[in-house]
Amino acid sequence: MIIDKELLMSDKQIVTANTPSADVIDMSRGGDAEGKPLEVVIQVNETVTADGAATVTFALETDDNTEFSTPKTLWSSGALGKATLVNGYTVFSGKLPRGAERYVRVNYTVGTGPLTKGKFSAFLTNGVQKNSFM
Repeated sequence: MIIDKELLMSDKQIVTANTPSADVIDMSRGGDAEGKPLEVVIQVNETVTADGAATVTFALETDDNTEFSTPKTLWSSGALGKATLVNGYTVFSGKLPRGAERYVRVNYTVGTGPLTKGKFSAFLTNGVQKNSFM
């Protein structure tokens, strides 16, 4: 799977509390991926830890402005417990849902936090590696 720096929303982003992805994708800048169906991938890069029972909800959001003043949720994971969020876990891998506006990001919502550890990556790609070498 090839990951384009311009299509990264989070690159091993540390998340301990509610926060949006470090970067926003401008869908008007299609580049080589223009006209091809894009896939969204959200992965855990560091096992989540917390003092208590913690959850994280991952939401793929879109809006017509970079401030996300009126975000629309394209997909949401629902609350996932920290026991599920281990290094290497793929939270989501699938086609970019219809209805995306110009800008796309991931929003991380921590429930019963804060987290003491946790890193996530989120990106768009035009081809997802499905085989596993683990």
